Amino acid sequence: MAARAYDLRKLGQPVVAGFSTHSDRDHVLWHANFGDAPRYGTARCAASIHELLSHADWKGRIAVGLPPEYAEEIPMDLLGLITGLPAEAAQFPWDGRRS
Repeated sequence: MAARAYDLRKLGQPVVAGFSTHSDRDHVLWHANFGDAPRYGTARCAASIHELLSHADWKGRIAVGLPPEYAEEIPMDLLGLITGLPAEAAQFPWDGRRS
């Protein structure tokens, strides 16, 4: 994730939003260098990750599914901070350019 954030910054491409299609741990991760862009997911995805984060031992539960060589590098405090979109949503909120 740090490498992706670096590459985007090098290209001058800011992260303006994130979207998680499902709650697998690698799809709800984030890195501080991506900035504080809004992050969205399906309602089901958001509910699932928020339920997981409600457990006191959530970091341990997530660590089990992460490659051990990367576990220390992953900023867990930013994991799963997503807003669920209503089931009928056809797109996520966007104030940017449409092409």
